[in-house]
Amino acid sequence: MTTKTWKYDGFVIRTETAEDIAKIRQLNKDVFGQENEARLVDQLRDGGHFIPQMSLVAVSAQGEVTGHILLSEITGLTDKGPVKTGAIAPGAVAKQHRSLKLAKGLADCLLEQARLLEFELIMLLARPRVYNRLGFSAELARKIESVYSDAGDAFQALELKQGVISETAWARVTYTAPFVECDG
Repeated sequence: MTTKTWKYDGFVIRTETAEDIAKIRQLNKDVFGQENEARLVDQLRDGGHFIPQMSLVAVSAQGEVTGHILLSEITGLTDKGPVKTGAIAPGAVAKQHRSLKLAKGLADCLLEQARLLEFELIMLLARPRVYNRLGFSAELARKIESVYSDAGDAFQALELKQGVISETAWARVTYTAPFVECDG
């Protein structure tokens, strides 16, 4: 597989490699202060939910993995039929490099990849601060039935295919087991 790379604000953003796995695990533990997010990434990677092109790292000029974001496929369904749906989780930027700019860069690159792979809908559970700047909407997500439907403005959706949710009578997304187990 060819590794796609982007240059962003002094960092290189690229698809993860096998050499990054332990660094990604440690980054998630450090950023979130617990094991849950690191375990979620490992379970998604090991459980058949992993799409290599959809796991991106930000690397500093010194070669340090300073950020990571992952998208995996989940089940999306509307009254009009199946919807190719992805879930972002988790997104992490090392505290010493934390900026909205780098987090936005990781998300921008991930969404570019998602469009290339013809995803129609992207879901996430996060603080709206970064993601609403990318078009994610809690209002749109309120139209979607999910295990996270009661998460308030943290539960957000982005249509990559216009109207896939906004022009339907009902919609539902079903998360894979690693997401549900991570919260349990």
